[in-house]
Amino acid sequence: MSTNKRTSLWPVLSVTALGYIALSAQLDVGVPIRASALAPSMQTWTASSQRMQPPSNQGSSRPDLGSWNDHESVSSSTIIERPSWDSAYEGSPPWDIGRPQPAFVELARAGKLQGEVLDVGCGTGEQTLLAAKHGAQATGVDIAKRAIQRARAKAEERGIRAAFETADALHLDRLGRQFDVVIDSGVFHVFSDDERVTYVKSLRSALRPAGTCYLMCFSDREPGDWGPRRVSQEELRRAFAGGWSIESIEPAEFHVALEPDRVQAWLATMQRLAE
Repeated sequence: MSTNKRTSLWPVLSVTALGYIALSAQLDVGVPIRASALAPSMQTWTASSQRMQPPSNQGSSRPDLGSWNDHESVSSSTIIERPSWDSAYEGSPPWDIGRPQPAFVELARAGKLQGEVLDVGCGTGEQTLLAAKHGAQATGVDIAKRAIQRARAKAEERGIRAAFETADALHLDRLGRQFDVVIDSGVFHVFSDDERVTYVKSLRSALRPAGTCYLMCFSDREPGDWGPRRVSQEELRRAFAGGWSIESIEPAEFHVALEPDRVQAWLATMQRLAE
């Protein structure tokens, strides 16, 4: 957003799958919010009245979120209602680039997305459709009903067989089935430390023993402090320390509909160990 257009409206940042975009607007002031991703859409969030002024963005094409990052220390003085995940898809969110992420294209070409594949936080389904196109029995799940509707429409338009369901990434056990491969493109990094524990257990519940999880998340190699929470290799190793074999954590890039159009990521490959 250019500074000459930011007058009476300041976007309230909400974090969804990749977690970049300002989706809703608050009159006169910006309210920093803390994400609890992929949970029921009408939860409340807390924000401090001490942080009610929008940060400076002079000379930058992205909001300066430096003063908004330590949300854990923010006192609860103002309650705001979280927008539903569907609101992200009223337009075109910047993580929805209209094609699969190149890192997953390479995985598909290498024959890694085979068998029964689950795409967690699938959005409008590009990774799911990629896997299906390469012969997988692919299922995409997302909490946003509008995203699932778009994904189903894409599958029909492209003549690709894939299943799409509305589901909560923190409760994948409710799907009642397990998969050979699980994909996470930009979900892990939106969770708090406590939610990560729940999320990793959820992933495990949906993956067969010896199955593989391919997870791409925002990296601490990305300079600056805008956007979603940075994730280090060590954080990934801690999160998947129990019941998993970490095969690799490699540098990668997210392609986004922003300028610049690429951000630093980690692509982690984990195998679920047997009980």
